[in-house]
Amino acid sequence: MTTVADFVVAGEGDLVFKELLGYIEGKNGLPETGIWCKCNGTVRAAPAAVVEDLSLLAVPDHSLVDQSFYRSIHIETSRGCRYACDFCFLSGMPRNHSYRLKPTSLVVAELKAVCALRDLSKSKVYIVDSNFRDNERI
Repeated sequence: MTTVADFVVAGEGDLVFKELLGYIEGKNGLPETGIWCKCNGTVRAAPAAVVEDLSLLAVPDHSLVDQSFYRSIHIETSRGCRYACDFCFLSGMPRNHSYRLKPTSLVVAELKAVCALRDLSKSKVYIVDSNFRDNERI
């Protein structure tokens, strides 16, 4: 087997990425979920990582990106899907974690942070949810 990647994040990397960096720095072991790698000549395939509770996520720091290069910004208000279509890219996610809403307070905090960085009258905000029209808050 050949590969150009030392590690692959499987599933949602929000919470396991920091653990992966700790592993690379020698501070801790590999996370139980979400990281595939080649260890001692064998591929280690861990189950996909899933953020069960989206309230655990921090508000994304959009200031880390030079906003002048972009005419739009993307906001996520939910993850997954409540359906189980075999043809969809979401079909690989565990069914018991398939559809989760981000808390409204977190979405509002992210929108406020974005408004502080840029003039929204000159740009667009896109909701990038897989099933925005199914969102229970609507």
